[in-house]
Amino acid sequence: MKCDSSGPFVLAALIILMGLSPALPAGAQDPPEYPARFSPALDMAALPPEAKVYLVSGVSARLLGWPIDQSWEESGTIKVAVNSPDAPVLLLLLGGRPTLWQVGWTEGTRILAVLADGAASQIVTGLPPEVPVMGNDEEGGWLWRSGQWAMESDLELPAPDERQNELSRKFFGRPVSAQVREGFQQVVVGRPLGPEERLLTVAVALRETFEVEQAPDPKGEAAIRRGLQLKYIREAGKKDMDGWLLKRAELIRQRTAEAEELPEHLIPPYKYADDQELLDRLTPPCRSGRPKGTCGWSYTLRTYVQLKPDFTLPEKLTGRPVKFILPANFPIPASPPDDKVRLLLMKDGRILSREDYTGEKP
Repeated sequence: MKCDSSGPFVLAALIILMGLSPALPAGAQDPPEYPARFSPALDMAALPPEAKVYLVSGVSARLLGWPIDQSWEESGTIKVAVNSPDAPVLLLLLGGRPTLWQVGWTEGTRILAVLADGAASQIVTGLPPEVPVMGNDEEGGWLWRSGQWAMESDLELPAPDERQNELSRKFFGRPVSAQVREGFQQVVVGRPLGPEERLLTVAVALRETFEVEQAPDPKGEAAIRRGLQLKYIREAGKKDMDGWLLKRAELIRQRTAEAEELPEHLIPPYKYADDQELLDRLTPPCRSGRPKGTCGWSYTLRTYVQLKPDFTLPEKLTGRPVKFILPANFPIPASPPDDKVRLLLMKDGRILSREDYTGEKP
């Protein structure tokens, strides 16, 4: 059912809190803490036991055509109508792209707190200032950050329902009570809206309040998204990675031939291998039990092919290292890359990192 946003407006100040996400150390031993806090502060112990956690996820946003952060990703908006006069509400909103969540509520509905979490900026609008609200910035929220940590630690992620319940317990002290898992641009939480029920919300001019001018020279993940948008780079596929692995196999064969004077047991076992066998050898099994090809150098996640030689490699990256496949006719950068960047050279199969330029381990 569509939200009726034409009802009376509650004139109140808008409260937004956007968290700052520190870098995750490689091989982190403990899952990341959420760096942001509710504004105003949320007293979890004081939440009434009858309060219900409503989760909203998988809803397609209406694209706005302008950004809300420096991520170089187009933002969207989703309207959420909360109709729960029978029980207080704790709202858990999960988004993908940068999202403005416009929240409205019916007469008699009491929203106790809202947490918006996602891989990109999540901002909540429409609520009076006394409602505790927490969102995240373009560096990602707790679910995304904990997923990155699990990948860096080569751990299996729990099922989505388990992770979402963990998130709910972490911030609201109780599991999810009910879910809305799909929709287009607007959803109703709780019971359906009756023909006479009207929505209350905070009137905010979205573009004037939230639009952010894009930085011409962004850092970190924003630099990668800018490169993708302007077609300086593209995401790599299995064919791209196999092509580079075969070049690396040639390099290994060459180095093996140069080592022929060594004792047999010291010569790497690649000399007589055919291409497919070499690809198998260069694609080791994953420690976590995931299928081969979903970890290590053969994994295409966070791997890009450079399309223009004047692409500036990103700086101040966090999380897992990012790999760039450099075509054979492109010049090799003269200065060392960011310590999270790995260059895969199609010319000869080498891997270049900051250590190769400076002699110091990143």
